[in-house]
Amino acid sequence: RRKTMHDSSHVSWRLLLASFVFLLLFSHGSQQLALADHTAGPTAVAVAGSLQDELGCPGDWQPECSVTAMTMGEDGLYVSGPFTLTAGDYEVKVALDGSWTTNYGVDGEADGANYPFSLAADGDVSFVYDPATNLLEIVLP
Repeated sequence: RRKTMHDSSHVSWRLLLASFVFLLLFSHGSQQLALADHTAGPTAVAVAGSLQDELGCPGDWQPECSVTAMTMGEDGLYVSGPFTLTAGDYEVKVALDGSWTTNYGVDGEADGANYPFSLAADGDVSFVYDPATNLLEIVLP
């Protein structure tokens, strides 16, 4: 088959189109594209459980109670306490956004089993929650 002027112009249009697409995609210079963050963290994190009434909440198992709210540290971990508790057996979970809609139990499992812990004597207890793993560390005396 013999090359014609039509064949050459077809190739030129392809090359021109490819160049245009390349320039369009990669010629933003110092401009940066901002992408929406759809992975925003929770508005509130709290330890909720059988210890809350003893700490001043209106009752137990109230994720909306600010007394057991956690605060995020510079390391990205949430902490609360120390709380002085009397000797006894307790259970807790981590609840997000002031409700039970999103909560984590043992092994960071969503809607998982309560974390149990016991104090043989009165003492201070603190909690550390890792949002990357959804694990709760209970720091006992």
